[in-house]
Amino acid sequence: MRRPPTACRVAIRFWPAGQACAWLLWPAWRWKKLLKSMSARIALMASSALKKMALWSSVRQPAKRSALSLAMIVRVCGRLRLRSALLSSYSASVIMRWRMELLCPQPPDTSGCSLLEAFLIMSLNTQKSKELFERSRGLMIEGGSSSSRGPVNYGAYPLFMQRGQGSRIYDVDGNSYIDWLMSYGALPLGHAHPRVVEALCQAAASGSHFATATDIEIEVAEMIQRIVPSAERVRFANTGTEATMAAVRLARGYTGKPKFIKFEGHYHGWYDDYLVSSNPQPLTTLGHRNDPIKIPDSSGLNRHALDDTIVVPWNDLGALERAIDTYRGQIAAILSEGIMANMGIIPPAEGYLQGLQELARKHNILFILDETVTGFRIAAGGCQQYYQLQPDITTFGKALGAGLPVAGIVGRAEVMEALSWGGVLHYGTQNASRIGLHAARASLQVLTEDDGAAFHQIWRIADLLCNGLRELFKELGVAAIVQNVGPMLQILFTERPAISDYREYCQYVDRPRYQRFIWELFKHGVYTTPSATLHSIVSLAHSEQDVEITLAAARKVLAHGTN
Repeated sequence: MRRPPTACRVAIRFWPAGQACAWLLWPAWRWKKLLKSMSARIALMASSALKKMALWSSVRQPAKRSALSLAMIVRVCGRLRLRSALLSSYSASVIMRWRMELLCPQPPDTSGCSLLEAFLIMSLNTQKSKELFERSRGLMIEGGSSSSRGPVNYGAYPLFMQRGQGSRIYDVDGNSYIDWLMSYGALPLGHAHPRVVEALCQAAASGSHFATATDIEIEVAEMIQRIVPSAERVRFANTGTEATMAAVRLARGYTGKPKFIKFEGHYHGWYDDYLVSSNPQPLTTLGHRNDPIKIPDSSGLNRHALDDTIVVPWNDLGALERAIDTYRGQIAAILSEGIMANMGIIPPAEGYLQGLQELARKHNILFILDETVTGFRIAAGGCQQYYQLQPDITTFGKALGAGLPVAGIVGRAEVMEALSWGGVLHYGTQNASRIGLHAARASLQVLTEDDGAAFHQIWRIADLLCNGLRELFKELGVAAIVQNVGPMLQILFTERPAISDYREYCQYVDRPRYQRFIWELFKHGVYTTPSATLHSIVSLAHSEQDVEITLAAARKVLAHGTN
């Protein structure tokens, strides 16, 4: 492109008023091109408007005409980059409610509905996502930075997201979705919570990172110590994988023992020593319950990485006790999630976690509770508060950083002090991310103020969603269940009344059907993970109306048999 005339550049550089006068000099070389572009744009918009008006005039029902008119206004405002200003929380809710009533009328009224549906469900237009995926394939593996975000879960191409606000997420094509994924649970307050945004802006304005001791890490550590029952000492890290790696090393270093117990179906990150038996497999490959076959989840593991890893079925105290007896005196730690969250959602059997803790104490084995997924999500103090546990070491991630990479290792002072210089090594330039800890502080303040009112609201919305889905499945005769612990939930397409462990999940859950179901929900503005092994999340930003819209979308998909 041509540079502005010399006189214009000089005016802008040396004379403040020249910034205004510059427009008097620029048109000579730019107006022609600008007018040509505007003419083409106006012609295109006029043609589109004529088509929309023809569609509007073909609709006879007043309610549908009103909904269609609003949709047209939103579309035009979106092109003018005024969508966010127009769609206040009230107007957006009105439009979404009318959209729901239009697409799922009671009783069904199909006159004109198919034509309107084709116009109103604008999320069907994902051309930009498709183009970005094609562009990314020559740059990144499977088009992204994690295989779970690629074709294995999303089919032909994933949806590329651009921004989020509250309970909504928006893709690059401008489509809006109710987000039940919430960054795999990293956003307990929802997208762009005002207090988190304010904390981030203030922190970034005074420096991104120092890699020194800071006052903010003391403040957040004190908050965690007040919230988490077992947090006598705190060490910050960056991710749940890293925190759990450090916890296993810490347990081995402190006890002087080499082995640890890891449960079937539990996922603790991608570290070699516990990357085993975490993904669904054919039942015939798992071996006997008393002697499970270790199935590595990846190529490239160290040949001896799993030698000291003991794999045991979960929710089975008898199997755990047998493993302890077999390797008596060699086990440094028992590593467990509080809720199995990588096979949908599988809650612990009544008394199971307490029994696990008692066995660990009895045999002088450390109990490591991995709360990367559950921490600051089902309760302020996580699973250990909810199930009244006292683990020796606990790991946190995801929700702790409110969307930023912040993780933590906490535990008994005697055990944690082994991380001191000359003991068990744990370094990291990015440990205790300054900006991330400012976000963590803001998030924890919101979650714990007013005697934990946020969690009461989150659980209330979760109950509405889970109970609504259960009633819908029963009404439509769909072979599916909903398993949840508070705001963590997953739909399992199965004939079984409940799924209690990894082996039942592998044998009885129809994962492909779940994936098809979620793909159809995308088309109706509902977003969550298409992977049946993961789960959905209710955040503080979700509302009763989000539940209503989601249930209406699920009804439409299931009633039409499109999955």
